[in-house]
Amino acid sequence: MGDSAGGGLAVGLVQQVVRRSGPQPTHLVAFAPWVDLTGETPGTAEAAADDPWLTLGKLRLYGTWWGAGDPPAPEASPLTGDLSGLPPTLVLCGTRDLLVPQARALVRAAQQVGSPVTYVEEPGLLHVYPLLPIPEARRAWRQVRAFL
Repeated sequence: MGDSAGGGLAVGLVQQVVRRSGPQPTHLVAFAPWVDLTGETPGTAEAAADDPWLTLGKLRLYGTWWGAGDPPAPEASPLTGDLSGLPPTLVLCGTRDLLVPQARALVRAAQQVGSPVTYVEEPGLLHVYPLLPIPEARRAWRQVRAFL
């Protein structure tokens, strides 16, 4: 489980673990996962215009840091990796989040390879809304508990 960069890290870690023998994850939960360090996912510029918190310029800059170069190393962006074999996955994101195009792309790509994904998108909500002190966050945590 993780949020934002931690959500992307959780997805990337699960991508690696499911390809190895040994204990396997039973579930994956990601709040607004940052899965494309380049910031080039279609729709990102439009989402940036509606996000009052995150900025595309900082996302791209941080992507070069996190991804060890400009452009970021491809393996640092879970969206470009193999999403087959993921455990049941829950992704939550608000529509006023710069990362909503990435969340949608992650869900589509995982579903295309047969990975079981549930997606919850909340209209008008901000980045990692389940962590904010708002009523919608309580609903999100109920969804997470039911999923797990």
